[in-house]
Order: sequence, then C-alpha cells, then structure tokens
Amino acid sequence: MLRRALCLVLLTSAALATTPYVPLGLNYSEWGPYLGAVSASPVQQIAADGSGDLYVLSFCSLAYNAPSCLTKLSADGKTVVWQNTLTFTDGGIAVDPIGNVYLVAPGATAQSGAVEKLSSADGSVVWTTQVSGAGTGSGITVDATGRVFLGIATCSSSCPPAGVTWLIVRLNTAGSIDTTFPSVPITPTALAVDPTGSYIAVQEGYYQPEAPIAYPFALLAPGSTTWVRFNPPLATVSPAIAVAPNGDVVIHGRDASGNRSL
Repeated sequence: MLRRALCLVLLTSAALATTPYVPLGLNYSEWGPYLGAVSASPVQQIAADGSGDLYVLSFCSLAYNAPSCLTKLSADGKTVVWQNTLTFTDGGIAVDPIGNVYLVAPGATAQSGAVEKLSSADGSVVWTTQVSGAGTGSGITVDATGRVFLGIATCSSSCPPAGVTWLIVRLNTAGSIDTTFPSVPITPTALAVDPTGSYIAVQEGYYQPEAPIAYPFALLAPGSTTWVRFNPPLATVSPAIAVAPNGDVVIHGRDASGNRSL
C-alpha cells in the first residue's frame, strides 16, 4: 500500500505566524487505479467542486506537445462522468462550487491566450474570452460566485523574460474583465482567493521534486493597493496556495526534515 506522510501548516493573516505542522495520513493507492484508467500520462492538476466531484487535467499522451485532457470523476474517484480532449497543452484549471470549470488556454505567443468556461454537466464551452498575456504559467482561480482571477504578463520590451510586469485581472460571471489589480511583485504561478474574492494570494514556483526552493508568496488585502511579500517557512516542491475567509494562507512545500507538507 502506497502512503506518503503529509503535514499541514497554516499562516495567519494578522502577523503570518506559523501554526504547528499537522500530519495528513493520505492513502494514494485507493485512487491510483482509477486515475491510471483516466490517463496513462502525467496528471497536471486536480481540483474539486462543492460536491466533491474531481476534475483532472492531464496530458493525453506522452508525445511531445500532446494536448491536455480534462476528466470529471465522481466524488469517490471511481466513475468517469465525462472526458474532453482540449485544443491546447499545459494550461491551468479552476473549479467553482457548482462544478463549472475555468481553463487557461495558452496562445501561440507569450502575449496571447484565453480563458474558457466549461459546463459542469458535459464539459461543453460556455464562453471564451481572449486575454492578452494569459498563457502557460498563468495562475487561475475562481471565487464562490464564479468570478475568475487570472495572472497575466505585460511586457515593456522583450517578453519573456525581460521587461515583464505581472498583473491580476478579474473576469465577471459573463467572462468580461471588470477589474485589474496592482502589479504583483512575484510571478503568480499559483493564485488563490478567499470565497468572496476579497483576499488575493499568489505564489511563485515551479515543480522541484529533488531540489525544493523557498519560493516567496504575496497577499493583497481587501481595499489595499500594495501587495505584501513574505518568505515561506517551507521549501516549495510545487506551487500551491489557498486562502481562508479571514485571509489566512496555506502553502505547499517541504519541511526541514524533507517531508512533503502543506
């Protein structure tokens, strides 16, 4: 039986005090056969809706530049509800409480891309919005009302990597950009908001299975025009961040003993 020792760390928004680690006894062998049936290729991202149904973004095959597949599984992980082959590869997903899926669809260049909303019922496209600067590496999340928050890159010169400014934009439920937030001091690889969309948190980082790095994260409080940047107590294996209703932040990483942690 495959088990991994995980633990949880909570950073409070008031002074970003670190709570004690909390072990998580998660058993990955239970879902392994079903995820394998969904795709023989690496899983990129997993999200869940308010009912516990799972949405798995994976590569459709191991071929170079193979498109991504999106699969909806039942809450127990044992039934494929629907599966779609996407028209792009290596995007990002977010899922709202009722199961609508929001995708970052990278474009042909660093300055082109789109956001798609897919129906929970069958994965069909509800709307598509072209967003300049959206693409691979753009964090995406959604609040409880279905408003989408997206990291985009704007460039003053050669892009990437020089001259890049990262912004967070918000799309309303119809898919139109209605708010642009102040520029972010780090690359928003991972992006999270509280259920009301009041607190916004971003984390920089890339998958580092053998050499974790303590990537920073930043928080934008309600009504503030300035991001507050923090250095985490955990080295990041891969970027993952969440925000509680009161602004507390949870991050993913590896503790000083090398244990994978949240």
